Amino acid sequence: MRKIYSVRAFLTLCILAVSSLIGGMSAQAQKWVATEISELATGDVVVIADVTSDRAMSNGNGTSKAPVATSVTFNTDKTEITGDVVDDLKWSIEVENGKYKFAKIGETTNYLYCTSTNNGVRVGTNTANTFLWDATTNKLKNVSTSRWIGVYNSQDWRCYTTTTGNIKETVTKFFKYIIEEGAAPEFSVSLVSYKMNVGATQKITVTTNSNGSLSYESADNVVVEVDEDGNITAKSEGTVKITVKLAADKEGGFKSATTSFDLTVVDPNKPAAVVTPMLFKKVTSKAELIDGGQYVIVCESKNVVNGAYSSSDYLYRVETTVSAPVIDVNEGFGVITLTKYTHNWSLKLGDKYIGKVSANNTLNSNVFDSGDDYKWTIGFDEEGNALIKSVSQNAYQMTYNSGAPRFSSYKSTSVGTSILNVQLYRLEAVATINEKIGYTTYYTDEKYQLPEGLTAYAISEAQEAGAVVMTPAYEAGADVPANTALLLGGEAGTYGLPVLNKEVEAYGGENLLEGRRNADNVTNSTREDVLYYKLTLLNGENPGFYWGAADGAAFVMKSATTAYLAVPKSVAAANGFRLIMGEGDTTGIGSVTTEAAAQNAAIYTLSGVRVNAANTAGLPKGIYIVNGKTLLVK
Repeated sequence: MRKIYSVRAFLTLCILAVSSLIGGMSAQAQKWVATEISELATGDVVVIADVTSDRAMSNGNGTSKAPVATSVTFNTDKTEITGDVVDDLKWSIEVENGKYKFAKIGETTNYLYCTSTNNGVRVGTNTANTFLWDATTNKLKNVSTSRWIGVYNSQDWRCYTTTTGNIKETVTKFFKYIIEEGAAPEFSVSLVSYKMNVGATQKITVTTNSNGSLSYESADNVVVEVDEDGNITAKSEGTVKITVKLAADKEGGFKSATTSFDLTVVDPNKPAAVVTPMLFKKVTSKAELIDGGQYVIVCESKNVVNGAYSSSDYLYRVETTVSAPVIDVNEGFGVITLTKYTHNWSLKLGDKYIGKVSANNTLNSNVFDSGDDYKWTIGFDEEGNALIKSVSQNAYQMTYNSGAPRFSSYKSTSVGTSILNVQLYRLEAVATINEKIGYTTYYTDEKYQLPEGLTAYAISEAQEAGAVVMTPAYEAGADVPANTALLLGGEAGTYGLPVLNKEVEAYGGENLLEGRRNADNVTNSTREDVLYYKLTLLNGENPGFYWGAADGAAFVMKSATTAYLAVPKSVAAANGFRLIMGEGDTTGIGSVTTEAAAQNAAIYTLSGVRVNAANTAGLPKGIYIVNGKTLLVK
């Protein structure tokens, strides 16, 4: 049991102990370590510091005066005082029934206390004042006055309520004087891998010559859990710091030690983000204005694009290189969503609408789309300039002030040397139709409008073996939901797919096409027991869906927006499929492969039954397997 001495006897012992302890510091390095007040015991020596202002409590003003705030040096995370600690910063502790008294080292009758008549903190003979630690405010709370101690104006220490002065921002810590005897141990930790998959386990390897006990800690148990034996379990994606502590080994003569490392957890089955190639394409007619479409305002002559809002209600400029009719996507652009009214448009940037509500040159922004002040008419002149005019003040149009510089609003008659016309560019994804095939598979995590010249098809199972059915899912002008794998058909060429920012209903029909891929861009269907097919040519001809890897295994998709066919193994007996349109009309894609006859060889149906025939001549129409090849007999 710990002995509790009388106050005078206790302080006398403190003086003697600290005199020999601290007086001999020159032979050993000082170490003042941040300590929870609940861990302090009678006889401990501490420094009381405000880590917000890097100052410690000193008795520099003398007896019965407010302690001053003296500068002190901390390490980076402010868990240790690294500079010299002068004598008048040190306080001795007396603990009784969870209350704390602080006395100045070398001054037996000088205690820390709060006066009841003003805001003063004092050091003197008043022994009635004791303190409790308030974890909510990170301050000492005086028992008798119910006030907290904190640094005031970085000058001296005062007693205030939590609502007074800059005491609200102060954070008090206690730094205890520690001597660790013994030598530093050999101590290192390692893992087989510092990158783990979700659900995986491994054990931390510790190498040390100390017999001190080990403890392990994960900074985030949601990501990684570590048990008392150092076994790691990866729980969810993320990067987390793992700390390993080695306790002191007094018998072996070794100090304690701590080390840490970062561990990354990944989910190998998580679908990879689809990086869709996109660009901004110049708009030159009202027909290219789309409800929910994504646009930026451009001043081509100055190579600038609109950014976000400023506090003065205009649009920032973002420098770029405009090579009409397209510009590359830049993350700094402030992308605007157009929403259609009966005859007008709203322009929404982020969560705010762009408006023009006063007879000056600024814009206005509001989270509400309220009335004509936030509606615009949009037209185009013969030079391709977008004439974006305020409905409430039709004389004003969106312009670029190169002198300010900023996007704002000026009268149309002001356009000239420094007030410049602007242009609209629309955000578009890109899809290319292959000339030999006439189709392309497409998958993106963006919503888009299908442009003129294209039809989007879903793929479903056909009743006929070796074939699948392509069903029109979206016609030109339709809005297509994100993450919908489709077969796009049309004339060969590159098409811009206008990107949308609005709700689009999911496709509800049957569709064997998918676009989900893992982090390595490998086909990654959510369905089990499937074979994978890709749209390609066989031997330079015969376009169709063929295995992307041997035996229909998962394969790497080279294009960011490629889709694939995932067919259940129960129906995917062939290594390729031809396409049937709708009710049975054969498409221009043609057959898997054809031969009029085959050399003498074993012939099998797709179900594996051997056919009693020397060659394919005279066989009924259908698909057969000869010499490992899938043949279509017409």
